Amino acid sequence: MKRLIYLSILIIFLLTISTPINASAQSTITVSQDRIVSNFPDKLTFQLNASSTAKIEKIKLLYHTNGATCQSSVAQRAIELTPATTQDVQWDWDFTLSGVLPPGAEVYWQWEISDAVGNTLLTDEQSYLVDDPRKDWTLLAEDQVNLQWYRGDRTFGQTLLGIAIRSLERMANNAGVRPDGQIWLTIYPSTDELLEVDIHASEWAGGIAYPEFNSTIMAIAPGEADWASSVIPHELAHLVTEAVVFNCLGMWLPTWLSEGLATYAEGETSEYYQDIITTALEQDSLPPLRTLESGFSSISAEANLSYAQSGMVVTYMIDTYGSEQMSDLLNSIKSGNKIDKALMAVYGKNTDGIEAEWRISLGYEAQPTQVSSNTARTAVPTMALWTSAVRPSSTPTSSPSFTSTPIPPSATALPQESPTVAAVAVEQLPPDVASSQGIKSAYIITIAAVAAVLAAAVTILLVILFKKRRQSP
Repeated sequence: MKRLIYLSILIIFLLTISTPINASAQSTITVSQDRIVSNFPDKLTFQLNASSTAKIEKIKLLYHTNGATCQSSVAQRAIELTPATTQDVQWDWDFTLSGVLPPGAEVYWQWEISDAVGNTLLTDEQSYLVDDPRKDWTLLAEDQVNLQWYRGDRTFGQTLLGIAIRSLERMANNAGVRPDGQIWLTIYPSTDELLEVDIHASEWAGGIAYPEFNSTIMAIAPGEADWASSVIPHELAHLVTEAVVFNCLGMWLPTWLSEGLATYAEGETSEYYQDIITTALEQDSLPPLRTLESGFSSISAEANLSYAQSGMVVTYMIDTYGSEQMSDLLNSIKSGNKIDKALMAVYGKNTDGIEAEWRISLGYEAQPTQVSSNTARTAVPTMALWTSAVRPSSTPTSSPSFTSTPIPPSATALPQESPTVAAVAVEQLPPDVASSQGIKSAYIITIAAVAAVLAAAVTILLVILFKKRRQSP
């Protein structure tokens, strides 16, 4: 009897492990095309061609980017379709609505496909590196820096790459700010072509940083060495510092610190900046540093003064206290501290105290004797991951008019959808899809139940045979 029991257990085990649960063996859904077609800078088009022995009823696109985000990084899009055995579908990611993904950004996507008889297929995740296919680019790469341009010879590109490498080294060694991951610099030869890429940028923008993607685009033509020496360090500083302090706690760099670090990255303080600061100090007309936390004036002359003041204060902080303290300050803000609390923790003084020390170092009173008049100031979003530098005008005496900072491209990886198509709520992958790789749970349960019935039947049959054997003479 014991031998029969052991035999029954063995049969049940063999029936269980032999039950077919391989998704690829059961699924009848096949994919013949799965790709992205770029129409940069207007849109990316996701294309899919799938077939099944049964009518395909549902197709869902799941996609995300490598951008820093505080929200769920996977977006879902249900594709409208008429059930059929073959589906040729596509969906457009419209950059004119969501803001452009810059060159160097990465997109990841896969499809969830379901047919009428319950087969479900989740395609393998694919990736796409965003670029501008309209141009014939030349690429140079060194360490973490990838630089591409299409107008100018190789010497021009090597010059720009050298400026970028040196500016990052200066920020790392002197300001304690270091980049994380690969950095992309894309060079267009004119502001007009730059603005074709990002329609949300101000018309005076000469460079735009996208810290969430470690990417920046700039307008630099061959022969503009002086401009390159200014805009490249400036935009890289914005890119690196904003990425360093990225957090989901609602803390951001005050404008004077952000622009001060960017101005510091450009190198030695210009004589022009020194002159306008000296004049303002002698006339007691320099605004308190605290008034520069949420933006600069929309008036050109006042904005230039703010850039000069911010750059000189940050230079004083780094020269006096060192790079480690500046790095600690940024990390304190990243951890959730507002600027005054962060300054107190690192330097032992708040914004007013830092400004007082700087003024005294120049030979002036600790506090301004008058408060500047109220002026319209540039609004800075809480999660401002968009910055710009002003490209010099062909007329030296003409200064650009600073306007309100445009709303940045989405600070999350979730694009804005077209209002004409109903959006699907963002959610995690369905557990059944993720765990069974396309086989529905009900189907698996049915197979297991059949196996159990067969095992029970075999056991009963063996018991009957055993009894008959005992009864036979």
